[in-house]
Amino acid sequence: MSEDFFYDFMKELRNLIRKAREEEEELMREIKQFEERENCIVPLYELNETPEEYIVTVDLPGVEKEKIDLRISERKLYIRAPCSSIVARRRTLGKPTNYVLEISLPGEVDVASAKAKLKNGVLVVNLKKVGKGFVIKVD
Repeated sequence: MSEDFFYDFMKELRNLIRKAREEEEELMREIKQFEERENCIVPLYELNETPEEYIVTVDLPGVEKEKIDLRISERKLYIRAPCSSIVARRRTLGKPTNYVLEISLPGEVDVASAKAKLKNGVLVVNLKKVGKGFVIKVD
């Protein structure tokens, strides 16, 4: 490989990293504006995928399972729950606050088979995929 190729590659890589950081900063600004406008907190979450299902893990410290409003459709997951953690009260200057999260799912899910469990402030939602597809043998 030539030095020019390596130099060009590294230059492009640095540009991509810079753009990703700028997009991350813009997203964080938008989340902060939403939280301030709606008097809520967008909780941390993780969306994982297996061949059979989507697994959504959401941090909801201090929330009782009876107070979680959890709704799903074929392509969306919506969570709302009262937030009573000390950190939340500090962030909102003592005002009543809710966790609010809306996730667009990458594919359709079987709403009737959805399961959710809250343990130690972590909500885990299991959503089975619809239409797994199949393999076609080519002759």
